Amino acid sequence: MKRQHILTLCVAVLILLLLACESSSGYSESGTMTTHSHVNGKGSLTKTIRKANGTTTQDLGLEDVFSSGDEVRIDATLGVEAGYYKIEFLSKDEVVLELDATSGEPDQGTAVVQVDAFGDIQYRVTAESAAKVKLVVRFEPN
Repeated sequence: MKRQHILTLCVAVLILLLLACESSSGYSESGTMTTHSHVNGKGSLTKTIRKANGTTTQDLGLEDVFSSGDEVRIDATLGVEAGYYKIEFLSKDEVVLELDATSGEPDQGTAVVQVDAFGDIQYRVTAESAAKVKLVVRFEPN
């Protein structure tokens, strides 16, 4: 009888830990495809996402293009067919460009960002039941 109570308690603790890990990640996306091309630091990146929900910080995946500390001019366009998707481009941990897209209402903007210590450009995402997201970023050295 005592073993059964201990086993039940262990299972309950394990379930709580798994739920805590799942809720702390806070972001999910599916059907993601990213393409980019560049010549001498000038180029473009396109990212499409079938579904997204939650909040996270990501990078553009351009560490093969830039070096730490480089300043890069970006021109970004964000669209979403359903839901809400916000992207905040970060430079030195501060927001330098914020784009908000809702169903059928794209957003665009331009900013100069400083490449992080890993040679990449970071951004923060907030998605609420977003579907068919498309981000296009054109970039060039400033």
